Amino acid sequence: MLELLVGVVIVVLLASVAYPSYRDQVQKGRRSDAVAALGALQLAQERHRASSATYANSPQVLGLPAVSEGGHYDLSVQGASASSYTLVATARAGSSQARDSTCLRMAIGYSNGSTQYLAGGSSGELAVDSTRRCWPL
Repeated sequence: MLELLVGVVIVVLLASVAYPSYRDQVQKGRRSDAVAALGALQLAQERHRASSATYANSPQVLGLPAVSEGGHYDLSVQGASASSYTLVATARAGSSQARDSTCLRMAIGYSNGSTQYLAGGSSGELAVDSTRRCWPL
């Protein structure tokens, strides 16, 4: 009986160490859903701009859904003009990605021929992802 108890304790300790790492890897993997969706939006924006005076102000104008294919992110367009836009993927409330506090929001900012990869946590502010934590390109 004592050996069984020791075995159970060891399994519980290993699981308590492994689970947070597993959860982090799953969140990291699901960020690819945002990357793919933002990439598709960016291509659609360029196609739209080729025939219009400005960039589109929503995914629906581009003929794309406002939710990523995997369903983990809500998609939006901010600040669309004739020369710039910001495409934003925000982790959906209630999804497991909503706990991804570092990369809760991922975005692509485009202005006058320059592209920036942005990220933001629960504070809501987007900043250049210089550490490449959210955008491991």
